[in-house]
Amino acid sequence: MFTPFLYGTLAAAAVAGIVLLAARGRAPSAVAVGMAYAAGQATVFGWPSYPIADTTHWLFWTGVAAAAAEVPECAWPASKPARWIPRLVLPPLVVFLSARPRIQWAWTTGEAVAAVAGLGAAMAVFSLAVSSLERRGPGAAFPFGLAAAAGALAALLAGTGSLLLAALAAGLAAALGVRWAAARWLGPGRVPRTGALAPSLLLGALWLHGRLYAETPAWTGAFFAAAPALALWVAWRAGRQR
Repeated sequence: MFTPFLYGTLAAAAVAGIVLLAARGRAPSAVAVGMAYAAGQATVFGWPSYPIADTTHWLFWTGVAAAAAEVPECAWPASKPARWIPRLVLPPLVVFLSARPRIQWAWTTGEAVAAVAGLGAAMAVFSLAVSSLERRGPGAAFPFGLAAAAGALAALLAGTGSLLLAALAAGLAAALGVRWAAARWLGPGRVPRTGALAPSLLLGALWLHGRLYAETPAWTGAFFAAAPALALWVAWRAGRQR
């Protein structure tokens, strides 16, 4: 099981580094993180099939869609629709696609509506909280906080037996770590501070897959509250040490 961790992590780190360094910070960091995560997942699981045969393949497209949705915000940072619409539309869509087998075969209509609405709202709040904290974070430090949160999720998933999902979370952590290193090297102003939508959606979707299909304990849902706090604390500590 060490091989998926190693190859997925290396692929994600390599793609993130290539995109950020080739663009010298001009490309939105969300694009780099989304592309890097997709490369890491393709390394672990292979390219997603069509039609979708496994719900984990939706994680690949979650990263791609979130990265694409954040490009307008990077282009027009003052636009509220560019900021709010993706964060309100994508979370319930991600929940619906991730839970589709349960919706079709296990849940009643009422349970499905409640799950999609409730979990979608929780993921939207999570994404908005992470995005808001990132905008207030001290420069290059907050991407390191997000990387720490992704690493914590990888450890959490591995500790509860979801090793393949943990490998995907480790790839996300690697991509975010490279984003932090690029911000340190190029300067915080050269790597846009927008870009929390893709990692926050992926963090939530990875946990959801662990909960639905790998019997990750329900108490691990506390991660939704702990991850923004962990990211902010790590960013605050890094800012003080500079």
